[in-house]
Amino acid sequence: MSASPGHSQHQLGTAVDDTSASWWLRKHAPEYGFVLAYPHGRETGYRWEPWHYRYIGTENAERLEMSGLQAFLMREGVLPRC
Repeated sequence: MSASPGHSQHQLGTAVDDTSASWWLRKHAPEYGFVLAYPHGRETGYRWEPWHYRYIGTENAERLEMSGLQAFLMREGVLPRC
């Protein structure tokens, strides 16, 4: 469900949780380089977290917006521990 100790994206400094503006983030996150890390209905190894966004840069975020970050990493053979 959650990352093991020492393997959190938050500890890496690449993620943010936001519940106050989720409707806005869904639309604008890629403009600022963020993607929803654990989208609903996609197998990621983690439970769905509609508030958990990961920074990957604006260019990458726009490219990956439709497929999701975890799906892209799995497709590329990169199995992150966080």
